[in-house]
This record gives sequence, C-alpha cells and structure tokens, in this order.
Amino acid sequence: MKRLSALILFLLTFFIAGCITDAVKELIEDSTYAISGKVADSASEPITGAVVSITGDQSPVTTASDGKYTFSDLKKGWIQPPSATR
Repeated sequence: MKRLSALILFLLTFFIAGCITDAVKELIEDSTYAISGKVADSASEPITGAVVSITGDQSPVTTASDGKYTFSDLKKGWIQPPSATR
C-alpha cells in the first residue's frame, strides 16, 4: 500500500509540475511588450518628426515634439533595435 501511495504521489507531482509549466509558458507567449525612446541630436535636443522603425510587422512611428516615440502591443520574438530617419 505504501508503494502504491508513493507511486501515485510521484506521478501526481509530475502531472502538476507539467500543468504549471504549460500555464506559465502560455502566459509568457501571450504577453505583449512596448519599446519607447527618444531621438535627439548631438546637442541632446529632441528631434521632432523623425520616423522610427523596427523590423517586423509593426508600422513606423513618428517622434513627438519632445522627440519621444513608442511601439506598443509587440509580440515576443526577435526585433532589431529601432532606427530613425529624418
């Protein structure tokens, strides 16, 4: 009887660990991220209207009057660092 109880406990432990791992993996994969920053010139003055882009399906964004930009709702995956053009 003790062996059967130990075996059931052993199997139950692995089952629970597998369920937790799957739940955490699903949570991470469904997460979205944001990238934000500021574009400035060599004198640290903000650049308004710079077009910032990243590799992927995301559309380019334009910097605001304070030089700041934000990409939101990004999915997990490989993204190259932002680049800016005037």
